Amino acid sequence: MKNSELLLAASVPLLWGFGFTFAKVGLNEFPPLFLMGLRFSLASLVLIWFVPIPRGQLKQIFWISFVGSTLRYGMTFTGLSMIDASLAIIIIQLGVPFSILLAAIIFKEKPGIQRILGMLISFAGIILIAGQPSLSGQLPAILLTAAGAMMWSVGQVMVKRLENPPSGFALIAWIG
Repeated sequence: MKNSELLLAASVPLLWGFGFTFAKVGLNEFPPLFLMGLRFSLASLVLIWFVPIPRGQLKQIFWISFVGSTLRYGMTFTGLSMIDASLAIIIIQLGVPFSILLAAIIFKEKPGIQRILGMLISFAGIILIAGQPSLSGQLPAILLTAAGAMMWSVGQVMVKRLENPPSGFALIAWIG
């Protein structure tokens, strides 16, 4: 792997971490759903002018947006408003094992033993973290954040089911 590819791969979780940190700061000033709406409105107002209208797919994109963005970020930001950003960042990573489970159920993909072990370790880690005495009373926030990760996974499955999907850039603009 080239250094530029390694840097690009490392930038994704780094940017996600910054995003949650800034969201946590924003949640001190705005309610979770308003902050989510503001975020997507601003992003889509910037992007929408540069992409064509995905005719014939707007209904599907609406539902992807509702499940994969509105429900996901509504749950995630509401959970984030009640727990530390670092804990929320760890919990939201459950989107990966949830996606593998959904792909196995819906697309009949076979995850293999390594992925199954990885998923078990992921879920066990979250259970261990959630069971810490210092997190007493925060189970609803943890569950909301995990449900947000699940909604992201459902949204990804919905995207995969799109026939002739628009480019990733166009899809993000219209989901916003």
